[in-house]
Amino acid sequence: MTAEELQQILKRYSEGKATEQEKALLESWYLNYNGDHSEQAQMPELLEAVDRVWASVNPVPVVAKQLSLFAKLSIAAAVLLILSFGAWFIMHNQEPTAFELSAANDIEPGQNRATLTLASGRKIILAETAAGEILREPGLSISHTKSGELIYTAKPTGKKVASVAWNTLETFKGEQHQLILPDGSHVWLNAASSITFPDAFSTRREVSVSGEVYFEVVHDRTRPFIVKSKGQRVEVLGTHFNINVYPDEPSAKTTLLEGAVRISAEASGSSVLKPGEQASLTAGKIAVSKVSTDEVIAWKNGYFMFESEDIHAVMRKISRWYNVEVVYEGEVPQDTFGGTIDRFAKVSQVLKKLELTDKVHFKIEGRRIIVTK
Repeated sequence: MTAEELQQILKRYSEGKATEQEKALLESWYLNYNGDHSEQAQMPELLEAVDRVWASVNPVPVVAKQLSLFAKLSIAAAVLLILSFGAWFIMHNQEPTAFELSAANDIEPGQNRATLTLASGRKIILAETAAGEILREPGLSISHTKSGELIYTAKPTGKKVASVAWNTLETFKGEQHQLILPDGSHVWLNAASSITFPDAFSTRREVSVSGEVYFEVVHDRTRPFIVKSKGQRVEVLGTHFNINVYPDEPSAKTTLLEGAVRISAEASGSSVLKPGEQASLTAGKIAVSKVSTDEVIAWKNGYFMFESEDIHAVMRKISRWYNVEVVYEGEVPQDTFGGTIDRFAKVSQVLKKLELTDKVHFKIEGRRIIVTK
């Protein structure tokens, strides 16, 4: 592998033109790196070498802006693997592996789909609804876009609202959707999630959620924004935050990206979060810690991002997004995994990159994924 060949790989990676084999090589190293830090002492030298090569690549500005620490580590991985272990053969004329052949019944990623339930009980499956206005009532217009947004637009009538009508937007496994609330606040729903909200806000703004939901709340000092979920209450004035309250997760997690929020729980009072902090509610008690917000909202940005997560945590995310059953056979892998993978890849591509760590193996049978060590 010459320096010129390495530059070509890095350039293709920066321009988004790398082959699946090249991407797999880079990303598989990162998965190994995060689970086994035996190479950590070499990282400064590797990153310095990458910087020298990267400077000569002169990547496209728009792409360069999107590069994360993961990308830089992945490039360092290329230097390590290609120059130290001769892994370049992976990118050339290799016979298909047994795993690749087993993915003949591959599974597509989730889609922008959701079901809206109106106060009247009427259900609207948004994927079966043409883009445009789907409902107009006095003081309210509801429209749906092709890109997967449901928009509530308040239209003042000069009349006092007699009563509030509560609506619910719900995603099932393998679905995600966005919502613009009547006050302009932007909401993202992950798979198997829901939000119940009024068709108009009066003196207070209050919603309830389940699953995982990301909020960008419009600032309004006169009307606090309140999010209720099982066991907790989150109060904000205007901020960006993520709530993960899936019932199969060990704790409910609220993560703040901008602004300030107050988390309240019956058994442990309340805590105020600062940007970059996460409140974990377990058995009624709140614990606050610093976290990587990039990892927390990776789902909203179209990625799986794992940071030292065990196989159960990884597979819970995969199960929801691909709407699959996960079965463990034999000894369960005890290693942790890290890395970033495209959320819109087929499930075989995601599993293959995890398999390249040689810490876990998979078999796809219909909509079932079998996990073995």
